[in-house]
Amino acid sequence: MKRWLTGFWLLLAALWLAGCATPPAPPTRSGELVATGRVALRLPNDSQIANFTWRDDGNEAALDLGTPLGQTVARLTFDAQGARLKDSSGTDTVAPSPEALLQKRTGWQLPVQGMRWWLRGKPDPATPAVVTPTAEGIHISQNGWEIDATDLRDAGREGKLPWRIHAAQNGLDLKIVVSDWQWLP
Repeated sequence: MKRWLTGFWLLLAALWLAGCATPPAPPTRSGELVATGRVALRLPNDSQIANFTWRDDGNEAALDLGTPLGQTVARLTFDAQGARLKDSSGTDTVAPSPEALLQKRTGWQLPVQGMRWWLRGKPDPATPAVVTPTAEGIHISQNGWEIDATDLRDAGREGKLPWRIHAAQNGLDLKIVVSDWQWLP
């Protein structure tokens, strides 16, 4: 019995690691920036962990969220015309903005438009922000959020990109760890 249990845990660990080893999806459009990694969201009464792939070409952005084993559970896309969320059951939800869409589907109030900038270690140019360099990277105070972008690494023409982002506001805690950055010039 004990041997079976040990084998089960080893198999589970191998599957989990195989899901983590999935190669990142390369950029497909000129100017597109792709980040892959893990995201953890902690709320006062809940917490979620997911793998993610973020694609952004400056006009349209797409966020794929998945399980640790690599199964995509939701895809959020948005541009200037609106936002769309498709989940693993095939349910489509549309809204005028990604923030309205997430609020509608999950009840969470997350500044998705701002996050497309914070992921790069920059403030959203659409709203006022206080930016402070730190020993570890950069601190941004914007729209009631406190954001720390750290572990900055040179990314060629993209400048320095963070590999760790922590954003917090009113009991919401968002941690992002990027495992890979890719871009097409």
